[in-house]
Amino acid sequence: MKLIDIDEELKEIRMLDRIQVILDKVRRNNGSVKDFIWAVQYEVDLIEAKVELNNKQARDALVRHKLGLADDDVIPRRAYVPLLMSMAWGEHPKEG
Repeated sequence: MKLIDIDEELKEIRMLDRIQVILDKVRRNNGSVKDFIWAVQYEVDLIEAKVELNNKQARDALVRHKLGLADDDVIPRRAYVPLLMSMAWGEHPKEG
């Protein structure tokens, strides 16, 4: 599992094309600008939630790997936070 960038994910799923589809449907149904904005934001929010969950799981897997833990082991908080911080500061190579 690897970290996902939200912009890359939106590009991969062709969000700009999806926005055009949403716009066309809103126009056909005589929807409002607010309807259009809501629909686009709703779909972006879903993708952001997917990316956030994926990235949490990817960080969890990386921390487990660095600490030598199995999937069912409990990650000690005192080890998790410092390890994430050290990775954020570039002290460990990114894996993915």
